Amino acid sequence: MLGIYPQSEELNRSGRSIFIYGRKQLMKYIPSIQQMRAFQILYELGSVSETAKRMHVTQPAITTLIKDLEDKLGVQLFKRTTRKLERTEEAHEANRYISRVLRDLNELYDNFQHKNSSPIKQINIVSTATVTQTFLAPLLQEFSVLNPDIRLNLEDCSPTEFYSYLNQNDADIAIGASIRNIDGYKISALFEDPLVALGPKNFFATEQDSIAWSSLQTHKLILVKPGYGIRDLINHTFLNLNLLEELNIVQQVTMINTAISLAKAGLGTTIVPLSIAKYFADDDFCYKLLIEPEISRTISLVYSKSIQVDHYLYDFINFIKTNFKDKI
Repeated sequence: MLGIYPQSEELNRSGRSIFIYGRKQLMKYIPSIQQMRAFQILYELGSVSETAKRMHVTQPAITTLIKDLEDKLGVQLFKRTTRKLERTEEAHEANRYISRVLRDLNELYDNFQHKNSSPIKQINIVSTATVTQTFLAPLLQEFSVLNPDIRLNLEDCSPTEFYSYLNQNDADIAIGASIRNIDGYKISALFEDPLVALGPKNFFATEQDSIAWSSLQTHKLILVKPGYGIRDLINHTFLNLNLLEELNIVQQVTMINTAISLAKAGLGTTIVPLSIAKYFADDDFCYKLLIEPEISRTISLVYSKSIQVDHYLYDFINFIKTNFKDKI
């Protein structure tokens, strides 16, 4: 039986004993790929000249490869006569092993060639900063763990910039609030995010979980600027209540995070979506659901109807739809 046994004594064709110790010595007795290929072709064709033609080398090169292989294995693989080349019993046995090794190597090569030639799977996402910070980021992390072969590229922007990203093909999908209906785009509502008042606990006169919008007349308000984020919803609500002119707005800022920081410092009360308020609230900094009326922003997912949606983009969309509420 053919075999190489580390730290054991074997006899080569000359009858001399050889000892193999450890990895370095073992590697000296492992056939090369070129030797195995020469053997396989010679075993198939039975002709040194034809084997040389197949491998595009000289006949002496084939002879040397086979001799070196025989020396490594310590057996004679072919009996040479003036008329023909006979395969030995050891050659039949060696052919089974060598054929299997070369087949496995070919499969290894083909597998990685296929992977390397496959197009990179990537999804380009655009989202508002607050949506990303509060609950989208954990979802992206979970999806990446489940789908390590898909690259997620995220860009944050204001809600008014969503469609410019989609129109310019800079994003495959957009996730955020205040997304308006436009022809050519598919919009899926993910959830309703009610507005709340957020501020130091001692700013609120009630222990109830909710307060009326009208009660905010007595508060110093810190709001995002008109035209930014939820400000249009806030203005529209106070306008319908005939209270817009009665408000004491002490600060107007661009980012919700800035409004929250100022409120946490005790400079006033701000109005934010519930999902964001939960992220920042603590024992001394609390939120109250705004009622009479209850107003919500809609968090939606949008993508162009004309986009070529690959199966992995569908998988991502379904993952977001299924798991979004769990992160709120």
